[in-house]
Amino acid sequence: MRSVAVTGLGAVTPLGNDAPSTWRAAVAGQSGIDFIKSSDASEFPVRVAAEVKDFDATGLVSTKEAHALKLDVSKAALCLGWRPALRLEQALSWIVEWYQAFAAGADLRATTLEQIRRYESLLDGL
Repeated sequence: MRSVAVTGLGAVTPLGNDAPSTWRAAVAGQSGIDFIKSSDASEFPVRVAAEVKDFDATGLVSTKEAHALKLDVSKAALCLGWRPALRLEQALSWIVEWYQAFAAGADLRATTLEQIRRYESLLDGL
C-alpha cells in the first residue's frame, strides 16, 4: 500500500488567485462574473464572463508557458467552430446553482455531472 501526502491546495479562479481567497469569496456569495476585460468583446453578443483576474504566472512557469497561458480561450473556441448553445440567463443560473452547491458543501462532482448531462441534452436537440 502506498502513502500519499497532500502538501498544498491551489486554485486560480474568477473568485481569487489562491484557494483561501476563492473560498472566502464563494462563502461571501461574491460573483466572479464581470465585463470582459482581457480582450475586445465588442463583436460578441455577450460581454460578460468569469475571467481570472490579476494572475501573474511569473516564477511559476517559463516565459513561453506564461505567454501560452494568456491565450484567450473564447477566441480559440471560436476558431475551432464552437458556438454557445445556452442563453446567457440559463448559463448564469447554472453558475449560480454550482456556487450555491459549493457554499452549501454539496457533492460538486454530482452537481457538475448533472449540469453536463443537461447541456448535452441541449446539444442533442440542436
